[in-house]
Amino acid sequence: MRVAAAMPTVPQRLFRVLVVVLVFIAVGPPVGGFVFLPTLVMADFGSSVDVSSMLLVVAFGLIYAVPLSYFIGALPAALTGCFVGAWLAFYGRMPLVAALATGIGAGLVMTMLSDRDLLSATGGPIDTDVLPIIAACFAGTMAAWAIVRTWFMTPPVMIRKAA
Repeated sequence: MRVAAAMPTVPQRLFRVLVVVLVFIAVGPPVGGFVFLPTLVMADFGSSVDVSSMLLVVAFGLIYAVPLSYFIGALPAALTGCFVGAWLAFYGRMPLVAALATGIGAGLVMTMLSDRDLLSATGGPIDTDVLPIIAACFAGTMAAWAIVRTWFMTPPVMIRKAA
């Protein structure tokens, strides 16, 4: 006898997407803000930054960048969460490769929307804050994905053999 699990309805799936979006909004911006500031300092100053200065930047990031990150990162986190949530609700578990691509894609979109040069058409150097923006979006996406990646998995179909 074959017993199949009940498939969730469309409103249940949309509720799942909403829950994932809320997790992305709660987790993504602070993680991204915490990653952005040290990465920006390393990109601007390179190897001339000493450890004590980097610790000061991290402390400054915890105090100011993380709370203020919601103003910049809430909308991109919501859009990324909507994509991941739709994947989880309608297709099942999102593989690591897809999550990595989503994080990098979110960073690239955010970079383009912030009017930064991804590739310099004149052959000159690219903007120094391209990598920190991509790293911040990537880190926020991966942190939130790590929380929700096993949610809403469809239970396997149970099959009973007739004896």
